[in-house]
Amino acid sequence: MYFILALRFLLEITAILGFLLALIIKLSWLEKGLFLLLDAAFVFFWSYYMAPKASHSLLGWQRLVTEFLIFMLVSLGFWRIYGWKVAVIYFILAMGNLIFLYLFHLN
Repeated sequence: MYFILALRFLLEITAILGFLLALIIKLSWLEKGLFLLLDAAFVFFWSYYMAPKASHSLLGWQRLVTEFLIFMLVSLGFWRIYGWKVAVIYFILAMGNLIFLYLFHLN
């Protein structure tokens, strides 16, 4: 059970640091700005709506759909930054983790 929660934490941290790393990797200032804004939006959205103890935390199917969309956007961003192999690995790990989180009621 702790492995699932630890993997979830690592997926969230990887998303934030992966987008920040785009500031170093990408040459275009437009892409750097886009990934910086996207990273900031994820952090603020996650802390306001997805944190377990947040006052406006989403529940049930709304949370599941939101988490799926966030992980999908992160995977698409990773595809743009690092290529399709990294994006597919991240997506498989994220979806597997999401399935086990809801299967074992750890959300």
